[in-house]
Amino acid sequence: MFYKVNADKEKDLCNHFGVQALPTLFFIPAGGKPIIEVGATPEKYVQIIEEQLLK
Repeated sequence: MFYKVNADKEKDLCNHFGVQALPTLFFIPAGGKPIIEVGATPEKYVQIIEEQLLK
């Protein structure tokens, strides 16, 4: 499941989760601790998905 949040319209939500830079992605494995990545690094996203979310 994917969610996209408009940071300009959802400032309270961003503050709640400590988002200070864009893009910020939260990867949340089932039953695991969230992995937070800041910055546009698609290679890192693929690595997280393959190693953490698809095990």
